[in-house]
Amino acid sequence: MSTLRLALAATLLTACGAPSLRPELDAVNPPIARRGLPPLPAAPDPAASALLAEPLTPEAAARVALLRHGALAAEVAELAALRPDRQVAWPDPHLEAGLSKALSGDEAPDVEIAVEYPIGRAALLQMRRSAARQAQAAARWRVADAALATAQRARVALLHSQAAEARLAVQIEGLKGVQAAYAVALELRRVGNTTALALARERAAVAEARLAVAQAEAQALSAREAVHRALGLAGAATTWRAAPLAGVPAAEPGTDDREGQAVRHSLALQALDAQAQAEADRAGAAEAGGWLDDLAVGVRTERREGTWELGAMVGLALPLFDGGRGEGAQAEARGAGLRLRAEAAAVDVRSAFRDARDRLLSARRQALHLRDAVIPAREAVLAESLRACNAMQISVFQLLAAQRDLTAARGADVDARLAMGLAQATLHHLLMGGAPMEGAALPAAPQAPAAAADDGGHG
Repeated sequence: MSTLRLALAATLLTACGAPSLRPELDAVNPPIARRGLPPLPAAPDPAASALLAEPLTPEAAARVALLRHGALAAEVAELAALRPDRQVAWPDPHLEAGLSKALSGDEAPDVEIAVEYPIGRAALLQMRRSAARQAQAAARWRVADAALATAQRARVALLHSQAAEARLAVQIEGLKGVQAAYAVALELRRVGNTTALALARERAAVAEARLAVAQAEAQALSAREAVHRALGLAGAATTWRAAPLAGVPAAEPGTDDREGQAVRHSLALQALDAQAQAEADRAGAAEAGGWLDDLAVGVRTERREGTWELGAMVGLALPLFDGGRGEGAQAEARGAGLRLRAEAAAVDVRSAFRDARDRLLSARRQALHLRDAVIPAREAVLAESLRACNAMQISVFQLLAAQRDLTAARGADVDARLAMGLAQATLHHLLMGGAPMEGAALPAAPQAPAAAADDGGHG
């Protein structure tokens, strides 16, 4: 029975000691939910498992990251320390007591008791709590911005994983084509219609194609692990499969005249504004505190020679040298710096938006050209090369060159669609209020390489 009581007591103490994060979640989640994302849960949400059971898209990956990622939960937990009632509490009264007695004689000891209360600090409480509330609001905006950044990292990681899988498929198809060309070369060598050098070239091409497949497999595995880190996945949750990399949309995306929306929705700018207001409130409290911080009133009672006396007392510091001016000047300087940073951040948001918009339009044009012109042309060249090789009009090496050109064009198509997806994800992130992210530059899609040089003849 005593063991049961101890266990129950431990459970109650644990429950009482664990702070509730509901106020923080209730404050952080509305701006996240308004942007179409799932609210941050108090614990990993099982809804993520349902998303992982389906082919994973970039937007689904973003939702899984918000529902599962432990780093966001840690940031929300740290917000609890910024609650205004914990940052600025009511001041405590001050009690003094003294007892004195002459070393000779039988007189009763003298007693002195004084109680004072810092009414000046109490009067400043609301000003200082206002500053603490603004600082807490800034921290909440930063956590919401961190949630958008987590979602964006998940989108980017999945896009790279989709592209890596597509590149692997391209390399496998290329290997099949090279192996077919090598089989033709073997047959030609058997009947004496090609040289040992040409056959050796084909064998080397097969070896290189296998190496390219192995490299693509390694890149696909590495990209998959990056998704696990971005989504906070481990164990059985890592068995997901990605949806295919998206193709080119039929309609050109409309992105004009939306820079202002990205600036207005920016959570990082709202965090800077709230922090600047907090510094302004701190400056005002510091100026008033020069007179009021040490203002205290109280009562004092004494017993001397058997007689009790009662009196009032007041204490006040004269702000001749400090007066809170240094603290106030520091707060004003921090506020001015924050306002300048906000202006610079707005410029960054506008520039990042224009950059992503231009990259999206450029990547879309390249992807369309590759899909509608380059790849069909390379496929036609390969088909004609195969017929010409069968008719012994060109060498197998020239057939292999046509296969390589087609593989390169298909790889360039994957790169173009990846650049398009990354640019679209960046625009979406900025329009939702996310901050420009370092390392998220969107490379232009590479052009398909020029055709291999014709070696002329059968060798």
